Amino acid sequence: MNYVKHIYDDDLIAGFEKTFVGLHFPIFHCHNVYEIYILEEGERNLIIDDLMYKTRDYDAAMIKAYSCHRSYGDTPYSGLCINFSDKYLDKYYSKTAKEYLLSCFSQPIIHLTEEYYNKIHQLTELITKNTEDKFIYLADILNILILLAKKHDESYNLLQIPVLDPIIKYISDNFTQIQSLDDISKALHINKNYLCALFKRKTGMTVSSYINMLRIHLASTLLVNTNLSVDDIGFQCGFHSTSYFCRTFKKFLDQTPSEFRQSSKANI
Repeated sequence: MNYVKHIYDDDLIAGFEKTFVGLHFPIFHCHNVYEIYILEEGERNLIIDDLMYKTRDYDAAMIKAYSCHRSYGDTPYSGLCINFSDKYLDKYYSKTAKEYLLSCFSQPIIHLTEEYYNKIHQLTELITKNTEDKFIYLADILNILILLAKKHDESYNLLQIPVLDPIIKYISDNFTQIQSLDDISKALHINKNYLCALFKRKTGMTVSSYINMLRIHLASTLLVNTNLSVDDIGFQCGFHSTSYFCRTFKKFLDQTPSEFRQSSKANI
């Protein structure tokens, strides 16, 4: 596997990945870098924040910084991955240029033709050589994605799971107030056991894990953008125990809330 897993705040990291069996990422995670993952072969189910997508050959997943996400699937797959941070962009591009280049992230999934995939593949190979010019190759890649994003129909990739839609919507609207599965089953008039089995089968995760993912995503935003205490943020996000909030946060992001806040402010 030639895939770089370590992300550096002030660098541009790219690599290629090939697996021969299906691989699951059961834990939602988010990071302070933008991520572009393009499938070359195979199929992956991808959840970004509270929306689910089915990706296949030459689909590019456009994951914004701090967006919680995970993927799962049972087929072999291969692809390429590109990661970069705001700090890296600020080193090489003006504010106007940066806003333009990031505009392709308005589309969560972008489908590439084989021709455009090959072009991005070649540019990614140049980035992996770690030359001083790699910021130029990144701009070329983002320009291609901007062009294709304007032509893309987002609904093309959305997983059709109408039975789950009201559950997802209810949780997304109420995740800071939900106390138990009973709250969801009563509000939607659905059997609790059926709710759990359906959600697990369709998303590959438990209802409680999904709720915690949304809470941690909100918490990470509040930690970066407010001066609220860790206790207050945990409470606002639906955690009634600071210790449980801190344990859950570290499980998702591999940092405590305080460590996350400190490292995020250090990179501003």
